[in-house]
Amino acid sequence: MLVDFNVMSRINERRRKNYKGSTTTREVEGFNNFIETIELLDVPLIGRKYTWYKDNGMANSRIDRILIPS
Repeated sequence: MLVDFNVMSRINERRRKNYKGSTTTREVEGFNNFIETIELLDVPLIGRKYTWYKDNGMANSRIDRILIPS
C-alpha cells in the first residue's frame, strides 16, 4: 500500500533559510504515535539527511521515507 503523508517525524527534517516553520510538535508526535500504534518501522536513510533540495539551496526536506511492518 502506498500512502502519502505531509508531515515529518522529526522537526529537523525540514530546513528553510529565513523561514519560521509551521510544523508543530503536536503534528510530529501524532505522526510518530501513528507509526508506533500500527507497529511500523521507519527505515533510516543512508548517506543523506534530506531527500529533496531546492536548486538555490534555500530549502531542504526529507520528503521520502519507507515504513515497513516491524
